[in-house]
Amino acid sequence: NYDVIGSLVKNGSVRRIGIGNNGWSKIKYGNATGYISSQYLTTTNPNPGAAETTGEAVVKFALQFEGNPYVWGGNDLNTGVDCSGFTQQVYLNFGIRLNRTADDQRLNGRQVSVSEIKPGDLVFYGSGGYAGHVGLYIGDGKIIHASTPATGIIISNMNYRTPMQINRIVE
Repeated sequence: NYDVIGSLVKNGSVRRIGIGNNGWSKIKYGNATGYISSQYLTTTNPNPGAAETTGEAVVKFALQFEGNPYVWGGNDLNTGVDCSGFTQQVYLNFGIRLNRTADDQRLNGRQVSVSEIKPGDLVFYGSGGYAGHVGLYIGDGKIIHASTPATGIIISNMNYRTPMQINRIVE
């Protein structure tokens, strides 16, 4: 029902600025804003030195912080992070920048189904279309996440709450 604002060549580049629940991504295309089917998008790392980053490498790095403290708004993996600070700082170690809050991190990467989940994927929890929590999938049905001030960074079953969205950051 909308006009075509342009076309992309294979391996062309656009900046995604939003993800819809209906399989479409909101993109910036030149000076215009438009939509493209998410199936045509992949996430590339703007840091060329981190092109070899794998989900397994991300998980291996993240696991060393199990047991460290939860601090709301924290950005230090050793002295304390909150859930989105944890995922943000883990990925930043690989030169990959994520948005700061759990809900905003839903805009990073590309959405995948639970049947496609792989280590390194972000698992979001929330309700009413808002993600209030995020964890990092480590495999075998488990996530590592900065849970609460009482528990800190822990490993939990992925389904300890119902996931609302899963995003792949590295292919």
